[in-house]
Amino acid sequence: MRQRASRALGQARSQGVTHLRTHLDWWSAETPTAWQVIRELAQDTSFHLEQVALLPLPLLADKTVAQRIAHTLANDTQAPRSVLGAFIHSSNFNAQALHNLLACAAGAGLDLDLHIDEELNSAACGLATVARAATAMQFPGRIVCSHACALSTYPETQAQATLDDVARAPITLVALPATNLYLQDAVHGRTPRLRGLTLLKEARLRGIALLLGSDNVQDAFCPIGNYDPLSTLQLAVLSAQLDDVFDTWSQTVCRADWLSRAEHGADLPGKAAHLTLLHSTDPYSWPADTARSVLHGEHVPEAFSTYLRGLA
Repeated sequence: MRQRASRALGQARSQGVTHLRTHLDWWSAETPTAWQVIRELAQDTSFHLEQVALLPLPLLADKTVAQRIAHTLANDTQAPRSVLGAFIHSSNFNAQALHNLLACAAGAGLDLDLHIDEELNSAACGLATVARAATAMQFPGRIVCSHACALSTYPETQAQATLDDVARAPITLVALPATNLYLQDAVHGRTPRLRGLTLLKEARLRGIALLLGSDNVQDAFCPIGNYDPLSTLQLAVLSAQLDDVFDTWSQTVCRADWLSRAEHGADLPGKAAHLTLLHSTDPYSWPADTARSVLHGEHVPEAFSTYLRGLA
C-alpha cells in the first residue's frame, strides 16, 4: 500500500501537482489500515495531501456509527486534512443515511466529498437530494460531488432544475473524464454509446464551482493515467468539446480552493513556493504542448532566474 501510494505521489509531483485528494475505502466503524498509511505519507511530503474516508452510504443508516466515524476524523490530529465521504448510488440509496451523513459532517465541522450518481440511470437522485438538503440545512462546509454521470441521462427540464439546485448549494462539481469514459455504458463485446460525462458547460453557465480530476489511475477500475492535470484537461477538451480552453477552462485544474471551506492562499507569503512553468506560449492551442518545468521549494528564485536566462 505504501509503495503504491508513494509511487503515485512521485508521479503527481513530477507533473507539478501540489494539492492532491485521495479517497480511501472505509467499510466499517473501524479505521482502515490505508488511513494510517496515507496519514504517515502526508506528514512526509511537501504536498497538500487530503484524505477522504469513502464510506458506503448504508453504513451511515446507523447514526451512532456515522457520529463515531465523524468524531474519529474530526479528532485525528495526525491527519488534519481529513474529509468525510460516501459512495452514493441508486443501488444503495438511503435517505436516512444521507441525512445522518450531512448532519454528522456539519456537527463535526467536516467538509464532504461524495462519489455520487456514478451511473447512467435517469432514476438516480443523489445529486439533487444532496443539493436540496444542503441548502435547506444551510450546510456550513463545502461539499464536493464527483462523477454525477446520471445527470447526462436526465430529460432537459430535470437536468436544468437539478443544476439550479446545485448552484444554490455549497457544492463543487468534479468531472472525471478518464474513468467515466472507461467505465460508463460498459457491456462486454459492445462499443459504448453513452459516455457518462456530467454537464460541464451547463454547470459553468450557472457559476457552479467546477473541477476536472482523475478518479482512478492505473488501478482495477482504469488501467491508464499518470496524475497529470493537463492530460485530464486534454481528455475533457475532446470528450466534452470544450473551446477557449486557456481562458475558460484552465481554472478547472488549478482551483484547489474550490475543494474545501478553507481559504487557501491567505498564508502563502513567505512560504516556500512551488511553481510550474509551461513552455507553450500559444494560448490558442494550449494545452496541446504539455512540456513544463516544475520548480519546488526554496530553490524557486534561483531556478526561475536560470530558466529565464535560458529562454533569453
